[in-house]
Amino acid sequence: MNLPILLNNKESPASIGVTHPFIHNLVYELWGGDAPVVSLLHPGEDPQKRPVNLLTDPRLKHAKLIISTGTLLDGPSSPALPPASTESTHYLRLNAPTPHSWLLESVWLDWVTTISHVLQKEFPEKAPQIRQRTQTYRDQCHRQFNRIREAIASHATSPIATNHPAFQTFAEQFGILAYAIEPNQSNITVTFEMLQRHNVHRIVPIFQIPQQDIQAIASHALIAGYVIEVTPPVLVLNFDQTPSGIRTYVDMIAHAGKQITH
Repeated sequence: MNLPILLNNKESPASIGVTHPFIHNLVYELWGGDAPVVSLLHPGEDPQKRPVNLLTDPRLKHAKLIISTGTLLDGPSSPALPPASTESTHYLRLNAPTPHSWLLESVWLDWVTTISHVLQKEFPEKAPQIRQRTQTYRDQCHRQFNRIREAIASHATSPIATNHPAFQTFAEQFGILAYAIEPNQSNITVTFEMLQRHNVHRIVPIFQIPQQDIQAIASHALIAGYVIEVTPPVLVLNFDQTPSGIRTYVDMIAHAGKQITH
């Protein structure tokens, strides 16, 4: 399990269409390799900056299954899927109680189960393999989230800050007090004073967001005699293209977890 993501973004039609590499990776894990799935977003792309359309993309013209997350992963202008499936296409809109649901263990495992059931229905010849791989993958995800909980339980944790609310959602499920900040050149002092007031000594930046304003806060704090550690950036909005080597959802969760447990 934990297969590296290999995006099938060729011009040939796909049987399964998704908006985002995270869901592509999930389908690939459950299918077991060479899944006929295409992601409309590539690794490294910001889902909020590149419009995608599951209903009009020519690669999905003959898709049997189209999956929408209903979250920010779908991008700012992705149209809603039709309320009912057609004779030729099953439209699946996943349940998303928060804008950043993909980072919550309970929601992700629910998505795993939901997608698995639909894959088995639409591709019955693959059903036995998908069922077996689903349980293995669920166990793997659960173990990774538990490792983070155990690491947090072994030592006292302090509040953190991050420059995207997605990581705030991720951290808070483990009982970590997290503040989402939006630093820019006009609010460096105000943001620093807020962090100092809440006794925050660690900022976890997001890979896809520029880091210079976070570094400016750390420098401002140092001048004031207050230490703020800036951790290595984490991936929570997409996989990247080359630097991290993180190509699967489970690896992404493990990497993100290190920044709140070390």
